[in-house]
Amino acid sequence: MPSRSQAARVEPTAAPPMRGEVSRSPRSVVVTVTVAPGTEPSAEPSQPTGPSTVPVPAPETTSSDSSSPWGWVLLVALLAAAVGVFALVGRGRRRRRWETWSSSTRPAVDAARLSRDLLPANGRDITDVPRWEEIRAEAEQSERSLRTAATTAPTPEAAAAAEQSAEALSGLAFALESARLLQGAQPPPTARQLADAASATTARRAELDDALDRLGRMVTGPS
Repeated sequence: MPSRSQAARVEPTAAPPMRGEVSRSPRSVVVTVTVAPGTEPSAEPSQPTGPSTVPVPAPETTSSDSSSPWGWVLLVALLAAAVGVFALVGRGRRRRRWETWSSSTRPAVDAARLSRDLLPANGRDITDVPRWEEIRAEAEQSERSLRTAATTAPTPEAAAAAEQSAEALSGLAFALESARLLQGAQPPPTARQLADAASATTARRAELDDALDRLGRMVTGPS
């Protein structure tokens, strides 16, 4: 007959087979463990007696993965629109400034052309000194108007054209005055000196014609 200690001895039983199921949700991973039928659960009180569900947190996605590129696309579009608006505003401002300068410079160009036509072809042709002084004064007034146009020009090219016209007009008047004074110089000038004076007057007139034509195209546009 077995002793009492032997009768109370309980043989350990093998762990029952279990079947696992894993299900995923958008926020967590669920693991379901099912005990096969016909097996006895463990005597351990902490061991579950039926199917158990253990929630496992799903890995969090980074903000860069879920962020949409539409925000950047919208930002680029807004910046491009702003640049376009600024360009249009600047272009309109430059056009208005050019129109204002052209309208104010056109009378100066017309006056300079009139002075050019009134200036004699050569210094020896100046016989009426008082009339010559009047023509010179008108030419000097036109020169000052051209220099004012140069200081208010909207572009460096327009400023250079106005300044060159003023210089050419002043140069022609000076060449004519020099040739006039040479006629009455003592001793009398030589033929070479007279020829040089005439050549200088012709060159100054050609420079004035070119400068006024260039400035006139800027002010009124090509004909």
